[in-house]
Amino acid sequence: MLAPVRHDAICLSDINVHCLDYGGDGPPLLLLHSLSGNTRLFDGLIAAGLGQACRVLVPDLRGRGRSDMPLTGYSLDAGCDDILRLLDHFALDRIALCGHSFGGLLALYFAAHHPDRVTHLVMLDAAVQMHPATPVMTAAVAARLSHIYPTAGFYQAAMRSAPFVTPWDDAMQGFFDEEMQPLGLGGRGARAIVDGVIDLLPYDASVNDANDAVQEEEGAATLR
Repeated sequence: MLAPVRHDAICLSDINVHCLDYGGDGPPLLLLHSLSGNTRLFDGLIAAGLGQACRVLVPDLRGRGRSDMPLTGYSLDAGCDDILRLLDHFALDRIALCGHSFGGLLALYFAAHHPDRVTHLVMLDAAVQMHPATPVMTAAVAARLSHIYPTAGFYQAAMRSAPFVTPWDDAMQGFFDEEMQPLGLGGRGARAIVDGVIDLLPYDASVNDANDAVQEEEGAATLR
């Protein structure tokens, strides 16, 4: 596994955002994880060649992983502001942008509103239309985050057998390792997200907003 050059804690005016920087001289590529994801979601892709071909940057989105968890600021516009500040922090005028699931919707929304900052757009497993049962399906996947587990090994075994990670790949290990945090009483808990995030789908009406943005913003479909 290619190790990141740096773990950065970047102050973005109102919050600190954790970001992995894999370095290199390739074109800059910003990877955005899913709603309940973290920076290690893309380990398999990075090890498979992205880390050699691009300068890969992977932030923990606000409220996830090692980034701050404010009580407010979970709109798509706030997510775009975070991306803009990240680009300014790294002195990057334009980047290739790739997002998985919710990260894909945020990437689409960002590209539609800021096409001058994006060279390429890649969406991985991101829905075109919101399924009516999305809150229920998302809650089922994120339920792991509200549990306390007796040991890290117990949690890992539970995740290896979970239907949403079948079949298992060893590249997934880092993702679930990153989710765990000690509680001081012998147990370990997954990193929880803000109360109500799943019920509210925190980045308000994300699919419809992103789709509307693409239709409304001129130039959004001309990314190269």
